[in-house]
Amino acid sequence: YSMNLPFPIAVLISGRGSNLKSLLREQGSYQVRWVISDNHEAPGLLFAAEYGVPTFVLSPNAFPTKKEW
Repeated sequence: YSMNLPFPIAVLISGRGSNLKSLLREQGSYQVRWVISDNHEAPGLLFAAEYGVPTFVLSPNAFPTKKEW
């Protein structure tokens, strides 16, 4: 990582994504590089798509226990 480049961050969301939307609009010293959600229907995933940010969904239902999730 170079101090001259925006710092890459991942954002965790589970719902509307209002904080994500603010982060996407205000990028400068950082750059949203990944968005991770536990909800495949989270509206915030659409904000990420609008900005071309890759999204990942890790549903708790895909794991045998909450601890393994």
